[in-house]
Amino acid sequence: MSSTQIGRRIVLPVDGSSNCHRAFNWFLKYDYRNSDFIIFTHVPQRHRTNSNTVMALDNLIDIPVQDAPTNVDKASAVAEKFRKLAEQAGVNYTVEILAASSVAEAILRLTSDREANLIVVGSRGISGVQRASLGSVSRYLVTHSSVPVLVVPPAASNHPSTSA
Repeated sequence: MSSTQIGRRIVLPVDGSSNCHRAFNWFLKYDYRNSDFIIFTHVPQRHRTNSNTVMALDNLIDIPVQDAPTNVDKASAVAEKFRKLAEQAGVNYTVEILAASSVAEAILRLTSDREANLIVVGSRGISGVQRASLGSVSRYLVTHSSVPVLVVPPAASNHPSTSA
């Protein structure tokens, strides 16, 4: 394999949380290969949408006017955070900003479109009741993905209590 050839394509969904940062660091420490190409993926939370589009960060974003400044600012901040982390780590990467009504479905669509080999996702460590009522992106990815999904749990102090 030549040094310029890309190996695995890794989708790493990010939202700026410490759990996403932890997932990235865990992946770098335990599973990263020099030939890997990381696709950082951010899906801004949108309340109204009729489209599922993939866009570059520098392109205009088709979102409701009242949500635009907040979503664009947050997406830019998240993208910049992970650009810096990737550059500090010296990894090959890109950042994709997705506009979709379903975070998990957008991640799976991107995974398929980019022919990714692995999804690395941080887990929020929410309680069973919260998970049942809110759903879980990582759970959805694990049950619906056609590629392996590596779920990195939150730090030990962030785990929900299992005692009654």
